[in-house]
Amino acid sequence: MDENLQQSEVSIIPTETTPAKGQFPKKKLKAIFPAAIIILCAVAAIIINANRPINRFDRALKAGEYGVASAIYEQNSSDEKFVAKTIEKVSSLLSSSLKKYADGGMPYEEMDALLDNTSNYKGVENRLEIVSQAKQIRASKESYEQAEANVENSAYLTALDNYAKVIEEDTENYSSAQKAIASTTELLCSDAIEQATSFMNQEDAVNAYEALSAVGNYKNDAVAQMLTEVTEKAQEQIIGQAQELTEAGDYKGAYLLLGEQPDSLKNEKIKAIEANTLNDLLAQVDAEVANGNYDGAISLLTTKSGKGLNSDCDAKIKEIKRLENVSKLSALKSKINISYDKIGKDYSIGYKNVTTLSAKRNVIATITVDDSARYMLTLGFSNREWIFTDKVIIDCDGKQYIHNVDYSRRVTKVARGTIWEAVGIIDNPSAKWFDNMFDDLEPVIDSMRNANTVTIRFSGSSGTKDVVVPIEHIKQAVTIWDIYKILSEDPSLISALT
Repeated sequence: MDENLQQSEVSIIPTETTPAKGQFPKKKLKAIFPAAIIILCAVAAIIINANRPINRFDRALKAGEYGVASAIYEQNSSDEKFVAKTIEKVSSLLSSSLKKYADGGMPYEEMDALLDNTSNYKGVENRLEIVSQAKQIRASKESYEQAEANVENSAYLTALDNYAKVIEEDTENYSSAQKAIASTTELLCSDAIEQATSFMNQEDAVNAYEALSAVGNYKNDAVAQMLTEVTEKAQEQIIGQAQELTEAGDYKGAYLLLGEQPDSLKNEKIKAIEANTLNDLLAQVDAEVANGNYDGAISLLTTKSGKGLNSDCDAKIKEIKRLENVSKLSALKSKINISYDKIGKDYSIGYKNVTTLSAKRNVIATITVDDSARYMLTLGFSNREWIFTDKVIIDCDGKQYIHNVDYSRRVTKVARGTIWEAVGIIDNPSAKWFDNMFDDLEPVIDSMRNANTVTIRFSGSSGTKDVVVPIEHIKQAVTIWDIYKILSEDPSLISALT
């Protein structure tokens, strides 16, 4: 009985069993399975999120794949939420890129490409401001680069002007530019003092003054002190040079010398000398005019380039030219006939005793003057047969001028069994109503003036007619032209001929 009892007790004691090799515990499996599902869901969510249109758009934009970004935008442009998100993405990218560019972390070409390729996305409110800021920063960076190059070339003043253009938004260069302004200022001032000292050693205080003044607002205490010392000596030098010229009677030279000096050097004494020199110069000019030397008088009032020394001289030159023209017209008055048409209210001018074409005269020059002046060169010939002139060739020692003639402008007549044909050529830019009668006669008259032989060929459908113009007739046409040139500038000078 005891043995049975013992056996029973042994049989009911639980025994631990070892799972077979490779078999996963069920409890751990139950715990891992939900976690795996969560991970799979998270990965799936990440993948799904990454493939959302807005995220693909954002990645393409940041990678510079603007064509891809644009295609995604077009495909989803009807989705208001998508469009709203693109505004945020573009705005944020522009702001961060601008900062990167300002810091020197992005080349302008990349920034410019971004700005250009985001111009079609509507609603990005900060874009125009960023475009403007990017341009300003670019200009700032270029100014900094130019300043550095100018320092290398010892062009310190230009370098300082460029450093001053570097703006705070240009975070890459602003701090360096501010430090460079101080160091470059010292270089500029040292260079100016060195130049001024060299000029002073040559007893040239004026150029020493200009060397020191060239630093402008960048002058330091050393430059300011030397400038004070040099100014007085420069003024003494100017006064001495001007007095030497005026004593020699060279008032123009003295006036030019004084006019070249900077206003900052002109003290009261220099200003008084300048005013007196101008008065002496004008008196000298009046003396030349009184002697009939108009060209000499004008040359005293003009620079080498032909400009008046000042506005008063310009007015004086105009007055002298008028006096010269009056003198010229008065000298020619005896050679011309002049008449006034009260109805037409114009003057007619021609060479004395020359009124019509004749067998011995093929050229007549006349002027009509009202509010303007018009020069007409009438050319004609007599012949036994009509040639129906449609072209005139004026040959001046081989140099030829051709004038085509419209039949409506050709004058023809028959007198005493002789056939006459004539054409008129007018020089006046305002005479448009004369159609093909208008031409530029200045080169023609100049060639006729200098030619030994002037031959006119009248050419038409029925033949040609050549005439050689007598030298005396050419001189008469040229004289009338000279009168015309004066009156074309100022028709009121007709009074000198009446």
